[in-house]
Amino acid sequence: MAGLTQGAGVADEDTGLYALTLADMRGVAWEDEKWDTFLNQLTYNELFDTIKNAGYRLQSVGTVGGSMVGQPDGPGQLKGSSMNGYAWVCEVIVASTWNQELCE
Repeated sequence: MAGLTQGAGVADEDTGLYALTLADMRGVAWEDEKWDTFLNQLTYNELFDTIKNAGYRLQSVGTVGGSMVGQPDGPGQLKGSSMNGYAWVCEVIVASTWNQELCE
């Protein structure tokens, strides 16, 4: 996890988008370092709001071209409202990372 940054992205003045969008990441292997660059663009608040406001939906992240997507609760129980939110770190969430170091 060394070298990771948070909020390194600068939105384009005309489009409001970061350099890499979700569309750019389609088909990119998870092991590709491009994912680090993509995720490092996002601010703490963008990442936090995605989880905090995740009750029945995936929050919109406009700076990467993401739109709100409805999602009924699953085993991860991602929920939130206002300034509070929670997520159970269940097997599904841990396994979804594909990151053995994080799982330990």
